[in-house]
Amino acid sequence: MTVEGSVDEGEGVDLARLLVRLDPDQRAAVTAPPGPVVVIAGAGSGKTRVLTNRIAYRIATKSAEPSHTVAFTFTRQAAAELQRRLAREGVERSVVAGTFHSVAYRILRRRWEDRGRHEPPTLSTNRIEVLTEQLRGDRRLAAVTATEIEWARARLIGPKDYPRAATSAGRRPGADVEQVAKLFADFEAYKRKRRILDFDDLLSECTAEIRRPGVADAISWWHRHLHVDEFQDINPLQYEFLEALRNGGDDLFIVGDPAQAIYGWNGSDSGLLDAVRNGPLRPITIELTTNYRSTPEVVDAGDRVLASNRVGGVHRADRPSGRQIITVSCRDEAEESRRLVVLANELRPPGARWSSVAVLGRTHEILRQAAVAFAAAGIPTRTVTRRGIAGAAGNDPLRPARSAGDSQDLHAWAIDLAWPGSGPEGSDGSGDDGPGRGETDPDDGLSLAGDPLDPVRRAIDTVRAFEEAGGGDGRAFAAWMDLNNVESAVEGDAVELVTMHAAKGREWSTVIVAGIDSVGMPAPIASRSAARAEEARLLYVALTRAADRLAITWAEKRGGKKAGRSPLLPDLALREPDASDVPVLLPERPRPAAAAAPTADPGAAVMARLRNWRAAAARAAGVPAAFLLDDRSLDRIVATMPATQDDLAAIDGIGPLLARRFAGRILPLLSEPGGSRPAAQ
Repeated sequence: MTVEGSVDEGEGVDLARLLVRLDPDQRAAVTAPPGPVVVIAGAGSGKTRVLTNRIAYRIATKSAEPSHTVAFTFTRQAAAELQRRLAREGVERSVVAGTFHSVAYRILRRRWEDRGRHEPPTLSTNRIEVLTEQLRGDRRLAAVTATEIEWARARLIGPKDYPRAATSAGRRPGADVEQVAKLFADFEAYKRKRRILDFDDLLSECTAEIRRPGVADAISWWHRHLHVDEFQDINPLQYEFLEALRNGGDDLFIVGDPAQAIYGWNGSDSGLLDAVRNGPLRPITIELTTNYRSTPEVVDAGDRVLASNRVGGVHRADRPSGRQIITVSCRDEAEESRRLVVLANELRPPGARWSSVAVLGRTHEILRQAAVAFAAAGIPTRTVTRRGIAGAAGNDPLRPARSAGDSQDLHAWAIDLAWPGSGPEGSDGSGDDGPGRGETDPDDGLSLAGDPLDPVRRAIDTVRAFEEAGGGDGRAFAAWMDLNNVESAVEGDAVELVTMHAAKGREWSTVIVAGIDSVGMPAPIASRSAARAEEARLLYVALTRAADRLAITWAEKRGGKKAGRSPLLPDLALREPDASDVPVLLPERPRPAAAAAPTADPGAAVMARLRNWRAAAARAAGVPAAFLLDDRSLDRIVATMPATQDDLAAIDGIGPLLARRFAGRILPLLSEPGGSRPAAQ
């Protein structure tokens, strides 16, 4: 498994197997004749399968050579997944799959070597740090400027044109546009003087290199079968690079969905998809409208969001009808955070992992508040970020490799890491949640962990990918790592807290979309119609991450401001949660004394009192009963019959905070007639 560089053609591609699992539209896309093809792939429509099978089909039918085939993705994870799927179809080792930046870097390194450039420019992977140095420590202004430079470069806008373009686009950078333009110009001069390239320079430099006299034909010949995933997210800088690489050729296969274009704020231009679709290439266009991921209820909700905001898109669910969507209106953000915990606890099916549940929020603040509430309830969470390969605890198994002297040192480190007892802190390379010892790969002698998300295994895979991309010393490796946008390793079982943007391309069985109120969605900056439409598409993306169960929450007041249901959320004929979703247990109605049956089980009487108390307390607090104490906690109380506050705190799922709050109410219930707790000593 590698990112960029990679897979030898396999003679084991089974054409019948490639095609038998496809619906008619997917098959049409996979088997389209060589030439320009545009696939409009809705959420859950199997686009990755189509892209994988298209590449495998072309190679199997000898209409494309694997060593001349390139697949552009927007993350390293997407590239790795594509290569895993290609390998399963019998395609191995020479298809190049990677991000635009990593492919550009690969081409540039080869060109520098061909030209005998032994000291290539330094690659800077942190624009903010360079700007902070220029601004003598003003990190806030550096961050503002870095964001604006990224937007401008993506749109092919230089310092001179930035003020007009930013004003026209309605940008609000948090600094004077003329000041940003000057800092932009100073930054470009700083890089030239010190021979520094940043990420965006890779694309512009590579584009210029391809266009050098006598170079374009050779480079485009080596990269002549082009495939692009998530084309709606492409920006003008990436498009210019792609066009230079295409060099007038027409062997282009692109997959995209206008309804999932959510990165306009960062420079992406979904109009480029229309430009290709309706341009001189005159491509074959195929639409995939069947959603295989989600229930009809989820698909319908997503389509209604698009329709009510005039974004378009009609999709069909392949699955049978499922659960109705739940909506929850909360008094404020504090109550919303508590409700998220209850929903996660009750919507998760018995025996399901916490990681099958995700809470999606428009902002990091919503997720931060959710994390606090989940922690108070003792439910593990994981906030998904893209800060490198380090695990949740900050353990970075790649740290020693970053200081390696050369490629041989890196390779030796990777081999050492794989053998039992030689990894960080004695790790044997197998993840805690993996199926045990991994199998030895006969091609490289590395014992790999069974879990592909294990940090050690990912470290080894990453070094192998770097070596296949040309290798180098630890410094080059660190830069190459940053190019590939490696996501944090996922460890343990936990509810995932994810921003809506970061959720794109992922799915969960249960999804709770939080903060869908007029204060948080659309975002305050989305005052223009185009920005508002993008917010609607973002909401569509969030809703369609759900496979089986979907809940939506909002606050009537947020941050002290009046809020209420977001105008982006139409009337979906949804419902508030009922007893089948979040049970709120009412007190049992007392029976007449004459009809009361004798209590055979003293524990049953205790449980009845606990349930009655919980229901009354929950009503008084305005929260579901399960939020105070879930049924498992009540069962443990009855089973252990705690005598003191400390005993209560020791019960799994309660802890000292809940014990301190409820001991005065719970302990007397255990001592009433019918209880079986021994007297406190």
